[in-house]
Amino acid sequence: MPKAIISAGGTGGHILPALAIAKELQSLGWEIVYIGNRVGMEEGLASSNGLRFLPIHVQKLYRKLTWEHVKFPFLLLKSYMTAKKYLQDEKPDIFIGCGGFVSGPAGLAAKQLRIPIYLQEQNSYPGITTKYLAKYAKKVFIAYEDTIKYLPKVQTMNLGNPTNIDSEFKDRLPLDKYKLKSNTKKLLVLGGSQGSVIINRIIESALDELLARGVEVIWQTGKRNYLALKNRYISKEGLFVFAFTDKMNEMYNTADLVVARAGALTLSELQIKKIPSILIPLPSAAENHQFYNAKELSDKRLALMLEQKFLTKRTFLKAVDELLACHNEFKANFPDLSDKVGQLIADEIVKDFGVK
Repeated sequence: MPKAIISAGGTGGHILPALAIAKELQSLGWEIVYIGNRVGMEEGLASSNGLRFLPIHVQKLYRKLTWEHVKFPFLLLKSYMTAKKYLQDEKPDIFIGCGGFVSGPAGLAAKQLRIPIYLQEQNSYPGITTKYLAKYAKKVFIAYEDTIKYLPKVQTMNLGNPTNIDSEFKDRLPLDKYKLKSNTKKLLVLGGSQGSVIINRIIESALDELLARGVEVIWQTGKRNYLALKNRYISKEGLFVFAFTDKMNEMYNTADLVVARAGALTLSELQIKKIPSILIPLPSAAENHQFYNAKELSDKRLALMLEQKFLTKRTFLKAVDELLACHNEFKANFPDLSDKVGQLIADEIVKDFGVK
């Protein structure tokens, strides 16, 4: 049985694609072992997906000045040595890195031990780990054409990002249950599991004017602000407030427009579902990668980018009006993207391994 070590961490945006690829390789008869941070979210996710988990302890490199930087080189060296020992013991056929600072030490160890390296980069602007390891990789799977210019002399393949979203539209929200109408445009507001304070504030300020435009709002507030916002607007018609959900297919299938941050997986899901959006990149995202993600979709007229420093009620409503007026044009610009990217990546890896 061939074996792969897979590593990713830091955020779900790195971990979930890794798990999608791991699942497809397992279905093809591979043994998968996951290396991740012992203080991160990946251990629970990997274990719940039936993967053996090997912990390291690594710290991200913060963008601001902090005393935590003092620990960084020591934790990096320790995690590298730990990962190297894991690789020597496991003797994998390949290493797969899906980004985030967590995959760096294991990738460095794979390079040192001359284990074939494959990478999957979710963002338009690749992270530090991908940029360093890419020159040693057999192949880097990407999701944006712009990524190629940041990875010169590297073999890339643009297959998209693995997601849990399908391209079908059979399941929708039960509108009657949530007192929503069937003949109105629906704006889906996404802020992640914790919600976005900035996005929540702008929706609050613009809510009455959105409803006056005939736009009903499906509002994911995040767990932290859910109860306060729900109680505040409990009697408001044309509004469905929820904290978080695992039924994203239903949400997307009901939405005509979306407002969201510009995380790589969210944007891949929007492209699979062909939903025009207003993207508000998170300014503090590592290497400002959300700006580059949003810019690529904006340049293709798949979305409108509204930087947070320019975000006001007026600019937001102006963007909503533009999407409503040009909705069909934006919809027509979307290419057909596969919802089986994890399978496509796994097939490419197996094909390479077979050639070897």
